[in-house]
Amino acid sequence: MNRRALLAVGAALLVAALPLRAQRSRRAYRVGFVIGGSETSPDARRFLRQFTEGMRELGYRQGRDYGMAVRYYGSDRSRIAKLADELIAKRPDVLVANVSSTAVVLKAKTATIPIVMATAIDPVGEGLVESLARPGGNLTGMTSLSQELHAKLVELTLLLMPKARRIAFLVNPDHVLAKSHQAVAGEAAGAQKAKLLAMQVRAARDADTLADRLVKAQADALIVSADAVLFGLRERIVEAALEAGVPTIAVLAEFAAAGALASYGPDVAANFRGAARYVDRILKGARPGELAIEQPTQFELVLNMKTATAMRIDIPHSLLLRADRVIE
Repeated sequence: MNRRALLAVGAALLVAALPLRAQRSRRAYRVGFVIGGSETSPDARRFLRQFTEGMRELGYRQGRDYGMAVRYYGSDRSRIAKLADELIAKRPDVLVANVSSTAVVLKAKTATIPIVMATAIDPVGEGLVESLARPGGNLTGMTSLSQELHAKLVELTLLLMPKARRIAFLVNPDHVLAKSHQAVAGEAAGAQKAKLLAMQVRAARDADTLADRLVKAQADALIVSADAVLFGLRERIVEAALEAGVPTIAVLAEFAAAGALASYGPDVAANFRGAARYVDRILKGARPGELAIEQPTQFELVLNMKTATAMRIDIPHSLLLRADRVIE
């Protein structure tokens, strides 16, 4: 091979190696993540695993392509502001909030770092974004459900227990949408000649008195509204309702797994995998304010036959046929 040919081959090899060298020399992205629970919390571990698996499917390897700084606030939401300051000081490329109420705190702390919500109920109503189609600002992500789903829970309750007329509706009064949830459910109950009984739980100590309150109210059923705090207390809530002899209906399948009679709603864990898609697009240069917020399209009906049998509730055959999952 002559000198000119050797030079040409050498130049071609150099050009081919450039992308690889550039990739190796590029710093790993920094992702900040704020989530409830702790490092040993099953929910937190499962949600984080969904996110990292979503990133892996998109070609990102933790430790090689990105590093993740996770901050856990346990059940104390007052700690979120301090944790946000810690993460922002690390100058992350993107922040991920487990729920919309966490995103509210993050957004108040920074207007420049992109923020991705893993789950939200009504980000427009909560004042987080301008619209679902064009969020604007530095925030985007996933919604987990709509407020109208609370009306569906009332309908499901009355399908399961046609004679129910006093339905307890549990909210966390600190949730910005608590009154809206209650209003939607109340309208649906009124249309069916049922009465909605508002009850509140904002912390574990409130759940300890729930059984007595349900008995005193002579509730026929308990509907649990969508809220991160109530989700974290689901086992205590369901246990209290069972103690009072009152069946529980909720949005998320995790309640049915904990002993609720039924649940109807989206798969929230899958939202954390979906959040990875938003992180990927932002890391590739997309502006969060221009990324439409994704709404759930699939909902799962879960029935707990063990609870139904224990409480002597006959689940209509039509509902059994519609169920996506039945817990025996």
